[in-house]
Amino acid sequence: MAKLLFLSIKKRHPIKKKSLPQTARSFKIALRTLELVYSLINVSLILILKYLLVEILILKIQFIYQKGYSMKVVIALDTEDILSETAPDAQLWWAQELHKRNIKATFQIVGEMARKLERLKRFDVIDAIKEHDIGYHTNYHSIHPTHPEGIEGMSLEDSVNWIIQHEESGIQDIERLFGTKPFSYTTPGLSWTPATLLANHHFGIKVSFVGPYTSRYLPYWYCGQLIVDYGHKLNFEQSFREDCNEESFFIQLGRLKEKLKGIDATVTIYTHPGRIFTANHWDLVYKNGMNPSIEEATPPPYWPEGHSDKIKKRVTNILDRLLEDPDIEFTDIQTVYHNHQHNKFDMENIKSQTPSGEYIPLLERAESHDLFNEAIGDFDYSSWVPHVEGFNPKNVFEHIEGLAWTTKI
Repeated sequence: MAKLLFLSIKKRHPIKKKSLPQTARSFKIALRTLELVYSLINVSLILILKYLLVEILILKIQFIYQKGYSMKVVIALDTEDILSETAPDAQLWWAQELHKRNIKATFQIVGEMARKLERLKRFDVIDAIKEHDIGYHTNYHSIHPTHPEGIEGMSLEDSVNWIIQHEESGIQDIERLFGTKPFSYTTPGLSWTPATLLANHHFGIKVSFVGPYTSRYLPYWYCGQLIVDYGHKLNFEQSFREDCNEESFFIQLGRLKEKLKGIDATVTIYTHPGRIFTANHWDLVYKNGMNPSIEEATPPPYWPEGHSDKIKKRVTNILDRLLEDPDIEFTDIQTVYHNHQHNKFDMENIKSQTPSGEYIPLLERAESHDLFNEAIGDFDYSSWVPHVEGFNPKNVFEHIEGLAWTTKI
């Protein structure tokens, strides 16, 4: 019996020895099969992902170049005509027409204009403008001295102090009458200075229209302010002349759209409210350094009878067509400011890079800001009507270049 058991074991033992390699080979084959399947799945997923990314890119390109893009538009109104009797009515009309269409514009208000509305008891105009953003447009606009005239020959620090002294009452009157501090600032014509932008920080102003880089359409930081383009290529007054209509505006808009295709641009469309009634600008009486008193200054002429109604119709047509345009997105200046906090370089950032106790230093232009060569190379203060021919204060240009380091694009 034992022999039989032994034989039985011997017969079975070779079978056990052969079965182990067979199992191992099967396991290896299975493992390799799984690895191959896994690799194929990975390759398939990568190909699918690449295909999807390409499709997304194609769709994005089609959206930008075929279906259009959203060009952000701010409407700004230089509320400044302190001479014309019709100016308050014009301001009221604009404020109401924009509000009816849920467009929040920014009214850039001259301090003397605000005081005139108060003297005339035109609180209906003040209340209508309150529905919009409140900006500041200096205390007296073109009445001499303008900012660059007033600070000619001064140091940067003295320039800032001069501007604060001359603008303080205007800021206070705007806040008193409109119930809020101005959020933004627009320079009158070609009269911006770096000292003005630095003084704006003192007044709590966050955004300035017009700076060293013109027609940029992409907001940037300079002198602690967010700088936004101000309608160098587009304004309502393009359609005001008797021989024009609203198509003049849309021809220029079409050119601008083509130029800015695919760019996340912010465009300001501006106007002077009083121009719906007046055939010329009110401040021509201050050209070439002339400086009559407000009481002695001659108001601008009016349009021929009936033409103001045509202008109003053109403006409302423009507004309605802009609202229907899928490529246009109306925004307001406070939203623009809050959307540009990712690359913020405001006055606090500037002060953090300034030695304690030292005023903001004027430094040599950084290599990264060579755009200043182009920006100020052709800049000419004397090309603005109120300034005398050849007026280009050397110290202001030194301030502009010396503060190039405060630029962040």
